[in-house]
Amino acid sequence: MDKNQFILAPGPTECRQEFLNILSNRICHHRSYEFKEVFDKVRNQIKNIVNLNQEGEVIILTSSGTATMEASVCNFFRKNDEVLVISIGYFGNRFVDICKAYDLHVHVLQYKLGETYDKNEVKNFISSHPDLKGVFITHHETSSGVKNDIAYVGNLIKNMDNCLFIVDSISGLLVHPMDMEKYHVDCVLAGSQKGFLIPPGIAFACLSSKALKLMDRSDLPRFYLDFRKYLKSMEVSETPFTPNISLIFAMEKACHYICNTVGLENYYNHHYEFRSYLESRLKDIGFHTDFAQEENKGNVMVVIKLKEFMSSTMIHREIESMGINIARGMGENAEHLLRVGVIGDITKEHLDKFIIVFKTVIDRLYSEV
Repeated sequence: MDKNQFILAPGPTECRQEFLNILSNRICHHRSYEFKEVFDKVRNQIKNIVNLNQEGEVIILTSSGTATMEASVCNFFRKNDEVLVISIGYFGNRFVDICKAYDLHVHVLQYKLGETYDKNEVKNFISSHPDLKGVFITHHETSSGVKNDIAYVGNLIKNMDNCLFIVDSISGLLVHPMDMEKYHVDCVLAGSQKGFLIPPGIAFACLSSKALKLMDRSDLPRFYLDFRKYLKSMEVSETPFTPNISLIFAMEKACHYICNTVGLENYYNHHYEFRSYLESRLKDIGFHTDFAQEENKGNVMVVIKLKEFMSSTMIHREIESMGINIARGMGENAEHLLRVGVIGDITKEHLDKFIIVFKTVIDRLYSEV
């Protein structure tokens, strides 16, 4: 990796070179025994990461993570079904938009960017709406850096036989633990471009046995995203459509590296350490990272609060011109925040380099302020 040009964004991220090398290898046919063996291995590796029992299934799509979000709607619900979206930001709102596109009856508990949900409000809402067919939430909200308590919501829903708990863990998985059994989650959504150290291009949905049983009740239109097609093909270790063969091979190596070479607990701790380290360095040069309360912060990224006279657009552009990709804020806070990822194949040297570039840009743009 060129240490003078790199990504410090909350995804896509810097990829590990040994996994990128796999993408330039010859490909096998997707109906070959060679592919089937790796395909099955990846599905089982993902099951282990999310602690999904053998009665559940992992469906792999060649797509972005958003496709799995849409698939989680069109495969499980009927028009006018009552669902709840607990939204704490931009990607929670994406669930709202998808549910509305399929004419579901959407209830929204909306929270201010930088905050997590109110536990009493969520508990009271769910208990007073026994006909809910689904509850949607983000594991880690990439627009704010806030991590939601998944186990608490899962515990509220676990005895509701006809209600599915669906979690967008696209940025949260492998940065924070996800235990489908312990947290009572029915569907976990994720993609290749965040914690897995490989490029975007494949995404997956982890489905509990409860989700599989309730799938047949859906009457919503779907074709490429029809989970039934994938489940039928998976009976013979295949996919219904041509998959991203090379990325699936890279995913197998990435899962083995993260789970067996590094170890999941070490990997989780690594992200916390890097988030804390970058926050400390920013504090040393006079910038606040308290956009969210400490107990609600995720370890995917650091949110930098800019001073009132500063422009995230100008700073972002200058930093990029010096070889580092970060992200601006989102929504109404876009001009006042910067988001710096601490995931991907990076070292503390990259974080130190960012601090030097960031301070150089600030001094250049605002030396007279």
